[in-house]
Amino acid sequence: MSDDEIRALDSIDLFIKHATRMAKLPILAEPEYQPIAIDLLEIAQKLMISNENMARWLNAFLLFDFTPDAGGAFRKLVGEYRTTKAGPGFHDMKFRCGDIWTIYHRNIHSKLPELLPNDNAAANAVRHALDELSNADDDLVAFIYDTVIGGIDHFVDTAEDRLDQGDINGAEAARLRFKADARNLSTRLVSFAGGLADLVLAYARLADRPVTST
Repeated sequence: MSDDEIRALDSIDLFIKHATRMAKLPILAEPEYQPIAIDLLEIAQKLMISNENMARWLNAFLLFDFTPDAGGAFRKLVGEYRTTKAGPGFHDMKFRCGDIWTIYHRNIHSKLPELLPNDNAAANAVRHALDELSNADDDLVAFIYDTVIGGIDHFVDTAEDRLDQGDINGAEAARLRFKADARNLSTRLVSFAGGLADLVLAYARLADRPVTST
């Protein structure tokens, strides 16, 4: 991954880190601050949905079982992937940074001094995390198209070529190379999945809202 792509993932890590700390603030349990909990819940839900959509297609290929008669199933999966990629489906992999900015400035930004009255460093760290997340569009686009989609496309092209030659072993070898190359990405997406799920549960409780996104 390039530095820009790593930076895009780092912005999500930063949010998870600081939102997890904020969820433990007693003040967020007070009714006056419920709108902030609602906003943080909404941000966490958007990130979680984006992460799940990225992981869904990645895992569909990483975990594909190349049995001797798997060629038809693989071509069907590839067809579904290409149909989704050509339509609006892949936009679901990317949360809209402008939406994050709007939610952040709705209640959170102006209330940070009240949430963290004796810790300017912590307040500034939260601002930095949300500013980074709100301005990550270019980095996220590069990450999704160059790393996620680019990696899948390269594997698909290689595996299809091997299957066309009747080389099921070669197709499986291509999958294993893809799995090895995607190791770091898979690890980060799994880490995000756990952290964001914890945040959705925590802020849904504080906001007295369902965990399903609206």
